[in-house]
Amino acid sequence: MKKNFLILFLLFIACKGGNKNLNPPQTIQGNDSLVQVKVESIPLEFISKIPDFELPLGNIYLLKTIFPSKFGLPLETDEDGAYLNLKSDVFTKKIQSITDTWKKISNTDGFNYTLTIEDSLKYSMYSNFGKQVVRENYEFIGKIKNKDYIILLGKHTSDNALNSYNFINIVTVSVDGVIIDDLILYKQEFDYVSSYSTFSFMDNQMIVSSKNFFAIEGEYSCEKKERHKIAYDGKFIRYYDKNGNYKNEIEEGLVKNNTREGPWVEKKMNTYVNDFTYLEAHFEDGKPVGEWSYFVFKYKRNSEGQADLSTATKSALLYTEMYKDGEMIKRDLVND
Repeated sequence: MKKNFLILFLLFIACKGGNKNLNPPQTIQGNDSLVQVKVESIPLEFISKIPDFELPLGNIYLLKTIFPSKFGLPLETDEDGAYLNLKSDVFTKKIQSITDTWKKISNTDGFNYTLTIEDSLKYSMYSNFGKQVVRENYEFIGKIKNKDYIILLGKHTSDNALNSYNFINIVTVSVDGVIIDDLILYKQEFDYVSSYSTFSFMDNQMIVSSKNFFAIEGEYSCEKKERHKIAYDGKFIRYYDKNGNYKNEIEEGLVKNNTREGPWVEKKMNTYVNDFTYLEAHFEDGKPVGEWSYFVFKYKRNSEGQADLSTATKSALLYTEMYKDGEMIKRDLVND
């Protein structure tokens, strides 16, 4: 059972583009079916009603704690399947403290507004792959204004019998209310035996540090760590502490001005093809530009059934994407 949920988890987290789902209009052309999303705006009169919030936002434990890749204690059950073991290790207690902080923020009352959401995959690990356009209700609970854009704090919840979730997003809009971009700050998603969580800490410089956790039957995995900053135009781009050449097990490239620049390589799960791919990407000032090429990534699985990417090799070209001004404008599939 654990392997099945792990596979679902990997499919969910690795969609390229990460936390972006409220982007300005784009037409995806080529072998894809066309998807057109109209410009989405929030009235300034509505925004003026939203209370201000202050930084920092979140729990500092998230930054101060170095979580191991695996932690927690497996839950014990009696003959009827009831859980008996409620003990927590030190890292699980940190998670509980961080969760309590975000639950307190989530309990803040706000103002409701319905937005057009492109790609509902973001909202459930059991969603069908592919692009969808749906209407979702947000409750905005805070804002920060500066001269170039407005930052909104919004929450979105669902209490489905099979899968429930709580989200808090940070949404950037222009000074005239047009939505620019968004990023998940907090997420708790549950089913019967597992959960997937994102926790963030936003500091006074508006640097967002996020960590993702997957839990099943009391045992946690710290799966993903990323940092973002807000660019001059209100878009979220990756942030790195140090400039120069960067490399880890899943990505490598040049960091300039604390963000991605030039050619980058990513080796990640790709939900568009439902498998790991080898990506050759290009960035300018942290934003995707030019042609991106996705290749077959041949790998073997270890004894636990997980993909071993350390010996994986790049193979045939699968498809390409074209980016302009940080947005995808075309996708072309390679014919067999």
